[in-house]
Amino acid sequence: MEKGIIKFIEDNKDKPFAVTGDLQNWLLRYQSEDFMNELQENNGFITLNNIHKVHEPEFMQHSSQNVSDELKNYGIKLRQVSSDTKRVDLEFQKNKKTLVGHLPYFVLMKDTAGILFNLPTPNLSFNHIVEKTTITSTIPLMNWIKIQLDSFGYKVVFENETEFVFSKSKNYYLAVIKNTVDTHKVDFFGNNSNNQINTWIKSLKRMNQKEYNIYRELKRELQIR
Repeated sequence: MEKGIIKFIEDNKDKPFAVTGDLQNWLLRYQSEDFMNELQENNGFITLNNIHKVHEPEFMQHSSQNVSDELKNYGIKLRQVSSDTKRVDLEFQKNKKTLVGHLPYFVLMKDTAGILFNLPTPNLSFNHIVEKTTITSTIPLMNWIKIQLDSFGYKVVFENETEFVFSKSKNYYLAVIKNTVDTHKVDFFGNNSNNQINTWIKSLKRMNQKEYNIYRELKRELQIR
């Protein structure tokens, strides 16, 4: 197999998406029979259907950088590619707002690899990529949430690293920060979110004054410990 790969590399080294010298050792370590069968069926060339499976560091960098210019046209900036975690760090900019986050490399390549092969990319859109991304810059989004709540007459009365409580008319609503960010990361970049905010509030756990007092005391005791 190794001799066959070496000969193939020599014969096709100048052709795009042919298995290269950098990929040879990775492929021999990869030891995936299904993937090797795919390569054989495609005469030793990486294709649109399997490019997301290749996690060789240099190939990941090359492929990601080659889609980065197109991503910029959608307001998405490629910040870093990590072969160790097999994920990409992205920055999103729209309507003078910015968020950063990360998503698996294979997810990004599934949605964008058509760019490399001059084929359609129906899943490439700002909202679609944001929806799949884990947002790490939670502060700007949480500040935006507080502004939305304030416009509806709600007041944040408790907050720690993982959750917060807001109230109105002696009703208290408990929300998890991670879930809140994930729910509203697309809304954050829009202009009209009233319906989404109202729907989200209705989905939260609601407490009365007594229940909230018990919750607050419990959190204080845990914090002291």
